[in-house]
Amino acid sequence: MFRDSRSQEMMSDVTILGEQTEMLVDSALVETMRHLIIVKYACVASLVLLLHEYCMTLDDEISLVWPSPWTITKVFFLCNRYSPFLDVPMAVRIFLGITPGKACATEWQAFGYIYDFGIIVAEGIPTIRTYAIWNCNKWILCILVVVASGVYISSAVILHDIFQSYEYPVLSLPTKMYCLPFTSDQRVWKGYILNMAHEFVIISLTMVQRYTSSTRSHGLSPLVKVLYCDGILFYLAMLGMSVLNLCLIFGTPPALSPMMQIPLRVVHSVMSSRVLLNLRKAARVEEASSLHLSDIDFQIPDYLR
Repeated sequence: MFRDSRSQEMMSDVTILGEQTEMLVDSALVETMRHLIIVKYACVASLVLLLHEYCMTLDDEISLVWPSPWTITKVFFLCNRYSPFLDVPMAVRIFLGITPGKACATEWQAFGYIYDFGIIVAEGIPTIRTYAIWNCNKWILCILVVVASGVYISSAVILHDIFQSYEYPVLSLPTKMYCLPFTSDQRVWKGYILNMAHEFVIISLTMVQRYTSSTRSHGLSPLVKVLYCDGILFYLAMLGMSVLNLCLIFGTPPALSPMMQIPLRVVHSVMSSRVLLNLRKAARVEEASSLHLSDIDFQIPDYLR
């Protein structure tokens, strides 16, 4: 009799414990889903911003870029301009759809590598601008190439290692499980730190040339002012968004930490494109004023125009 009573008590305790555990799991799942919805809204808003910016600047692209000869600058511009139309819609699909198993892994990894490629080409335009500011100095070119190569090779290695640690949902569960990996690995911050270091090198070289070159004493033409002002604004905007992105990575739950990554990608691409469009627009204005300046007034070789 006492044994039966003891068994019933134990069974009751187990039942209560199971119910409490289920409630905790349900609560954690609800919180995770709420965070993922916020990230989804950020992705959709980023896509809307991308489309709006594209429509607003399409006329400038047609008149300033399309008629120009094929050069490195034009290739970087077009890759930067249109690559977000690959990875940003992919991000929206990832956060909206249900893709199980291997298909989920393939889709997520494709998105990651396209995202990384987009960051590389977005940095290409300010890199070329810095090379132009230094009058196509070969030593500066070597510094920029070495830094960029080191940063992006390291980023690719970090990205590959992170993908190896991811586990993906095997089944489409009744609840809306997004195509997202199960992991607490937040090493992605290393890639963003490397990118910030690259941008710091670019702005440092820009400011050194600004305050040590002969243009300091002779004044700056409107075209050169565009070069410097856009470079500084680009750096400050990217610095602010990158710091906010790192704060989210370190200070929020894993499901919420990617919230700024797609907005950062879109703003990066948009501002890089604006740098070149503003530069060519300023060059056209000066040419119309009979100043006989080229697209970049630093004796840039034709392949960089």
